[in-house]
Amino acid sequence: MPAAIGDLPLDALTERLGAALAALKTGPYAQAPDEADPAIASLRREAEREAPGPVPSESPSDPQAELRSALDKLSRVGKPE
Repeated sequence: MPAAIGDLPLDALTERLGAALAALKTGPYAQAPDEADPAIASLRREAEREAPGPVPSESPSDPQAELRSALDKLSRVGKPE
C-alpha cells in the first residue's frame, strides 16, 4: 500500500515533484498546448477578438443626470403604477 503524501519524507516528495514536472514537460501538452486543449484554444480566440465599444447613452455629457435617471428607475421597480 503506498504511503500517504503527508507521511513521505521531503526528499521523496521532491523526487516525485521532479518526476511530475519532467513528465509534464515531455507530455502531449508541451508541444502544442493550444491545439491539444480545445477549451484553451477557444479562450485564446475569444481573448484575441476586439471588445465592443461603449454603448452610446442618451445624455453622455451629464453623468449625474444618468445616475439620477437610473436611481429613479430602480426606485420604481416593483411598485404598482
